[in-house]
Amino acid sequence: DVWAGECSNCGIVESGEICKNCSGPIKKLAVDIQEILETIAKNSENLRKLLESTIPKINTDRDCSCHHTLNGAII
Repeated sequence: DVWAGECSNCGIVESGEICKNCSGPIKKLAVDIQEILETIAKNSENLRKLLESTIPKINTDRDCSCHHTLNGAII
């Protein structure tokens, strides 16, 4: 089932036969499962890198328990 389409005048719009904004034709947009899995893998890697670079910057000199929140976390 396709939920989105592309109108040459309006860009990404709700899928249908004609664009509700300009009455132009809509080209249905669809992706296959391989593209979805590749995007998930890429996003997972990006998140891992972001966390690895950010977590060490957390100030652990504070006198509170918040800096222990990730102790034992599997990343």
